Formats: sequence, structure tokens, C-alpha cells
Amino acid sequence: MLDCSNANHYYYFQVQRNLRSTVIVCICANVSDRTISEAVRSGCGSVDDITMKTGACSGCGQCRMHCQSEIDAHNTLIQVSEMSQQTV
Repeated sequence: MLDCSNANHYYYFQVQRNLRSTVIVCICANVSDRTISEAVRSGCGSVDDITMKTGACSGCGQCRMHCQSEIDAHNTLIQVSEMSQQTV
């Protein structure tokens, strides 16, 4: 369950995440972790969607696991948000 302290921690985490430097996740297409995160937040629900939007995962495939992890984390965040709205 989310309470004020958890919500504040979440926003603190997001601010810290926004302040950190970017990391190139896909060397083949020169795609950063932030670009992948933004693609997922804008609606990319599969690795293929991310590939179409950013070019990541179109080469050697080493970044595939990172892309899938971003999708999974985003989906979990949505589920938690929906569950917290149902309990209100």
C-alpha cells in the first residue's frame, strides 16, 4: 500500500534518477537508457516496439534484456498504481 512516506520516497527516487547521467545501453544503435525508458513510458509495450521506435535491439541483441526489464518495471508500476487507486 502506498502512503505519503512511500510516495515521497518514489518522487525522491525519480528526481535522483533524472539527475544521473545517461548510459548507452545499445551500442549498435547508440541508444541510451533514458531513450528506452521514454519509449516505454510513451507506449512501447514490447521489445519489438522499442526496436521500431529507437533502433535498440536491432543489432547484436545484447540490450534485449535491459529493454524487457524496462517494460516489466513499467508494467509493475502501473499495476501498483491501479491497485492503490482501487483501495482508495
